[in-house]
Amino acid sequence: MQLLLGMILGSALTILVAYAIDTTTMAHTTTATANTERPMVNWDVVENRWNSMRSELREFGANVQRGWHRLVD
Repeated sequence: MQLLLGMILGSALTILVAYAIDTTTMAHTTTATANTERPMVNWDVVENRWNSMRSELREFGANVQRGWHRLVD
């Protein structure tokens, strides 16, 4: 029973978060840029955002590692 409840709540949470991000993203766009901001329900938009987040995290990790090496050396 707990597994089923967890799956239902997890699905609902995923849908609600995607909806919240899409509505806040679309609310802040102007009519001129509305065509470039597409909702996250499109898989190519999700892939682009995921790839940009991964590259930013890798860059952040590299910066932390460089800083750590400066402190140690």
